[in-house]
Formats: sequence, C-alpha cells, structure tokens
Amino acid sequence: MLIVLTLPGEPLRHGTAFALRHLAHLGLALAVTGGSLTAATAPGAPLLAGVATPGITGGAPDGTTHPYVSMIVPPGGSRPTCTGVLVWADNGAAVVLTDAHCLYRNGQYTGTGVGVTFAADFSASAPRLAGRFSIDPLYNASTHSHDVAVIRLFTNPSVGRARLSALGAAASTVGTYVDTVGTGAPYSGHRRSATEFVTSASATWLYLRPGSGNSCGGDSGGPDLFRGSATVLALTNQGTCSYDQDTRLDTTIGSRSFIDYTAGLTRQRTTVQYGSYGTDVRVVQNLLGAYATSSFGSQTKTVVISWQRRHNLTPDGVVGPITWRSLGY
Repeated sequence: MLIVLTLPGEPLRHGTAFALRHLAHLGLALAVTGGSLTAATAPGAPLLAGVATPGITGGAPDGTTHPYVSMIVPPGGSRPTCTGVLVWADNGAAVVLTDAHCLYRNGQYTGTGVGVTFAADFSASAPRLAGRFSIDPLYNASTHSHDVAVIRLFTNPSVGRARLSALGAAASTVGTYVDTVGTGAPYSGHRRSATEFVTSASATWLYLRPGSGNSCGGDSGGPDLFRGSATVLALTNQGTCSYDQDTRLDTTIGSRSFIDYTAGLTRQRTTVQYGSYGTDVRVVQNLLGAYATSSFGSQTKTVVISWQRRHNLTPDGVVGPITWRSLGY
C-alpha cells in the first residue's frame, strides 16, 4: 500500500518524481522491496527529529549573498511553501517570480493575500510584504508547462534585485555550472545556495544534476543563476533531490512573454476581438473557460460579453486595456 502525504500549501507537482523529492527532503527514500514500495533512510540525509530542514541539499547557508531570493507564503498560510526571486522591472514595480503551482488553486489565476519575506531565515516575526499574484494563464497543471507566477508587491523592498537573462542565454550554460538558491519551505525556511551542473536543455527546460548541492523539496520557484551573477536563467520546478527539471525564463515559447507583460517590462497586451487569433486569444479563452482554439469566434465573444456585463464594463466583446485589467492582466 502506498500512502501519499501532501505537505501544507504545496500540491503534488509531478506524481512519483515529486513525491520522491519531498520524501528525500524529509530524510527518506523509496526503496523497492519484493515489488512494493517501502521507506528507507536516504544516504547522508539527517532525520528531521523535530528540527527544521534547510533549503538546498548540500550547498551552504546563503546569508546575504542573494538577498533578492525570497520565501513565499500563500494566501491563508502562516509559513512559506515556496521560494521566489525579485527582479528588475523597467517601470520600477517590485516584481517577484515564482512557480505557478505554488499559488494556483481551483482555477484561480490572480489574487491577493500572498506574503513575501526576504529574511535569510524564516520566523513568524520576519517582515512580510503583501502583493497581488498573476499566474501564466497558459499554465498546465498536468504537464507543468508555463509553470510561472508573477507577484507584484505593494511595497518596494529595501534589497537589491536580480535581472532576467537575455533571450536564449540559458542554452549557453549546457556543460557548465549554475548557482541555485532556495529556502526549503514549508519548513522553517533557511536560504541556502549551491552549484548545479547543466546536463542539457530543451526549448522550455533546463536539466540539472548536483554540483556542490541540489535544490530539493520546497525550493520550488528559486532561481538558477549564471555563476557568480544576479542574472536569472530558470526557476526550480520539478524533479527529485538528485536532479532538476527547471523552467527556462529566456524563451518566448515558455513564460517570458507573460512575465514581460505582467511585470510591466514591455507593452500592454494586444487588443483582441472577433476574428483575432494567436496566443493572446488563447489566454482570454483559458481565463474565461472558453474552448482554447486560439481563434476568436462567436463562442469566445459570448463569454467575453458575459464577463464584461458581470464587471460593469461596456459589453462589446472586445478585449482591450480595460477588460485585460479586469482579467488581472
């Protein structure tokens, strides 16, 4: 019999792989014995024994090395469940990036009540900033594509910020090391950092194995950085405590366009209406529950008009700046 324990505020990300990752973070591993799964102590992993587990397996306490790496407390929560990273926005907004699965609940793509703390070690008294989150509306909880969320803080924190890499930059890191930072929530988080080796890259993922350490359970949303820099290439996403499959942030095939729009780094989203087609149409369809064809037809116009009427907007079926804002984007 296999019993799966879901940690508070952190849904299972990737079936068995994600369960393995969290069990290893707890000092446990799954061993196959006589065709069944049993728990065993992972080599070199300390048992909790009531002691908070740090972020990043291996590596070192981060202190003030990466002050822009934060802990994310979800709406209604009292403890962090994920990691985030504060990045520069051209419009001056305080923007934190994290994984969509850290905040996504029951089809809710936007909301408030999220808390962010930049303390190196979490405590109930650690300063916590409030913000509004927006999840990439193309996020797929089954495949973990577009697994990115943006938190726009209501107050600017007094810490430095990281920067997003140039488009396509992550591919150049294959065969080299990157710096990974995480906070090991939902335990009492401790910011730690390590190097990880980039084994390969696809159009949307970086694949890593441990160098001096490895991100593990609860480090979701923490950054992979160019060695010795504050340049963000990817966000820790899924895997186990012995490898990572992380979300690239340097490709428009992934969530970069969403980040640029939502963080105010580029222009507003395009106005779409009957006859339009493309990614922005698909975004509207996902947000409003219409069949996602990427083509703006009569069904999409109907659900847009219904949304506009419910929100006291001009019911013209055109998704322009005002309707985009009502959708949280």
